[in-house]
Amino acid sequence: SSSGTPMSYYWPTTAYRISFFGYYPYNNAAFTVQSAASATGAPTYAYTVPSAIASQQDIMTGQVTDQPGGSSSPVNMTLAHRCSAIHFSVTNDRSEAITVNSISIEGVKYSGTLNENTWTLGSGVNSSSTNPFTLTSNVSVAAGAMADITGTSNVFLMLPQSLPATAKLKVVVDDEEFETDLTGTWTAGKEYN
Repeated sequence: SSSGTPMSYYWPTTAYRISFFGYYPYNNAAFTVQSAASATGAPTYAYTVPSAIASQQDIMTGQVTDQPGGSSSPVNMTLAHRCSAIHFSVTNDRSEAITVNSISIEGVKYSGTLNENTWTLGSGVNSSSTNPFTLTSNVSVAAGAMADITGTSNVFLMLPQSLPATAKLKVVVDDEEFETDLTGTWTAGKEYN
């Protein structure tokens, strides 16, 4: 309790059923619980993917429902990944070294709500001025070599979606920009390279 008054909580009797809901990350301004504390059923969460790649976190939720009362045994909950992890590697097929200056994902949906296992995405798509997803890398890649650009700390954690027609990948190499369409579907809990 916020007042510091100790409170006791007891497991309900066998006449009742109880459900548990968990989420991660806790206390993140970009990922919030929309349901009132008194609401019944699975909570609804809202999330807007932060533009800074370093600020993106893997959203995880879980639930254990309809547990019988009358017992104080532990309840095990498994949390599932709710975002898609996007990694980038570059293979240099040139005869000289290159520098990958940056990688950007544009034209994808970036906000929505999650209830149980289902995302409902907003209609807006990001751009270079609206919630840009750009990783400034400046990674040097030797001739004929391959380099992991995102590593483990710069993974793009995106909302799962069927990519809209506006989805694009932009790569700046040696200060020259290259662009291509992104197609397909990003599935929750999957990694894409």
